[in-house]
Amino acid sequence: MAGTRALNQNQKIILGVKSSLTQYAGWKIYVGFSGGADSCALLLALQNVAPELHITLKAVHFEHGIRGAESLRDADWCTKFCLKRQIEFQKISLNTPENRLPGENLEAAARRLRLHHWGKLATMPDCAVALGHHADDVMENVMLRLFRGGNTSSLSALRPKRIVNDVIFLRPLLDFSRRQLRDLLRENQLDSWCE
Repeated sequence: MAGTRALNQNQKIILGVKSSLTQYAGWKIYVGFSGGADSCALLLALQNVAPELHITLKAVHFEHGIRGAESLRDADWCTKFCLKRQIEFQKISLNTPENRLPGENLEAAARRLRLHHWGKLATMPDCAVALGHHADDVMENVMLRLFRGGNTSSLSALRPKRIVNDVIFLRPLLDFSRRQLRDLLRENQLDSWCE
């Protein structure tokens, strides 16, 4: 529209996140924070909208105990990221290899352990977990499910809201691409993250 200044990436994503979380005003939102670009973008956007929506924000980093010193460096990086931005932070050590069930692979064990801890944190009333899945994850997920022989239900694999074992999981970034999220990080002078 003439005379209207175009929104930068930061503003677009913040408005999108705010719109998707308006119904959760006054809630406590736990954020799955790996330190990757996606979760960094989510945490920055949520920190921006939290005061207006009266959301209490807490970043949660799962240290899976799989990648040795590299995994510990990621946990340390996440701790410093949140400390610098005054975001409440909790690190949870999963010791995934030692806590696998018979016949369970590492990925399944890690998922089960995370869900167990989310259940301990976020099953109280007015609590939810926000995850950094984005538009590219949706496409990758659909393609993987179809490749594995999925049917049309594969097309709705990642949803904006899903309840698992009484935990509400929210995905407020599904309308944004990986590139857009990295643009948001650059606009916030963040040019490195955990890979």
